[in-house]
Amino acid sequence: MGYGLVAAGAVRAGDVLLQVPKAMWEPVSAEFAHEQASRRAPAFVRHVEGIHAQLMAGDTGGSERFVQHVLLAMHVLFERQGDSKSVAAPYVGVIQTPDVPLFWDDKELLPELANTATAR
Repeated sequence: MGYGLVAAGAVRAGDVLLQVPKAMWEPVSAEFAHEQASRRAPAFVRHVEGIHAQLMAGDTGGSERFVQHVLLAMHVLFERQGDSKSVAAPYVGVIQTPDVPLFWDDKELLPELANTATAR
């Protein structure tokens, strides 16, 4: 289902186990997503920042990183639907859709709901 990393020997605190060059992770980073969104859809970024300000002003427990999370999620969605030649395409292409009811169609969902209060 995924990839993993296993140490072949003893690992001490502070040992570097894996280094990934910035050029490999930057296209799928929150900072890159924010830069891209600011350039391509500045009104959307302002809208998300406005929602964030409202969340932080109230007693909603808003996250300091709300804007980053929303813009990164949107960036990944757009990259999945976009140009296969994009720098991020190889990384975004391996992200699997989680198998959760949110993504099920009626054929999968309805039998699971049989005999529940939701189905009644």
